[in-house]
Amino acid sequence: MRYRRRVVSRTRTEVIVAVWSAITFGALLGAISVSRPVRDALALDGDVDQIPWLWTGTFVVFLVVAPLWGKAVTHEPRKLVPRAFHLFAGCALIFYALMRAGIAPLETGYTFYIWSSVLNMLVVSAFWSLLADLFDHTTAKRLYGPISAGGTIGAF
Repeated sequence: MRYRRRVVSRTRTEVIVAVWSAITFGALLGAISVSRPVRDALALDGDVDQIPWLWTGTFVVFLVVAPLWGKAVTHEPRKLVPRAFHLFAGCALIFYALMRAGIAPLETGYTFYIWSSVLNMLVVSAFWSLLADLFDHTTAKRLYGPISAGGTIGAF
């Protein structure tokens, strides 16, 4: 009887965690999908010749940021991920204020394009880093599929 209670309790908890994680991942990928047209409109301003330069800038910034992120997330992902998400939200508000004020709109658009492209890669990485820290191997094998399905629904 005690074994049954423990298994049922663990299963119920896992279902709750899987559902909330799937919802979170869906919202995350949904937000990325919705923000891409805004990013493109702010940066390109009708000039598609800038795309190669913007992708090169994104690549260079990601080469710098990715190792720093990887090193930071290995130490305390449970603390770092929420702080990073708050930092990303704060940066988004700063970009909004700059665009609203009309301060260097072209340069702000280019910077926003690169920032949001790198951000899109980092937030997905941060999400999975956090889950990798929370779940053991067997739990991850059971839950990653349904969580990924939530992301697919959100991106759709």
